[in-house]
Amino acid sequence: MFKAIRVAVGSAAVCAAVIAPATMAVPALADGAAPSYVTFDKHFVAPPGEFEGTTGGAAPGTVHTICNLAPNNAVLVPLTCDWQISAGSRSFDAPLTGTLNWRTGNVVMNGQIASGWQAGAQVHETGHLVNLAALEFAGTIRIGP
Repeated sequence: MFKAIRVAVGSAAVCAAVIAPATMAVPALADGAAPSYVTFDKHFVAPPGEFEGTTGGAAPGTVHTICNLAPNNAVLVPLTCDWQISAGSRSFDAPLTGTLNWRTGNVVMNGQIASGWQAGAQVHETGHLVNLAALEFAGTIRIGP
């Protein structure tokens, strides 16, 4: 009975000794900057893939996207979209690429801001089809420092 406890305590000490230096080695952001989050709600307005809507969060305003789909199967569709966010001093343009899953309604896209607010920053967009009849999507754009 005492031997099992000693082994468990010894294992915990070894784990702590290994984990502590590893966590200390994780680099912090040099300027302490945190990501910015922009919410959106957009709907289809014209072929071939034009959408308009509103934004909130870090860049409240409007969104206009032009998307090109390259369907190679009925479920998972590769796409490219040019995101244009109009939000005063926080306006930006970001060409993104990713996928649309028609089965789940989820969209995931990545890229970087080409011009405007936070130019050069990495972008990760996650969206979801909330209204199939209107082709309405809502989601979040994460802008990395």
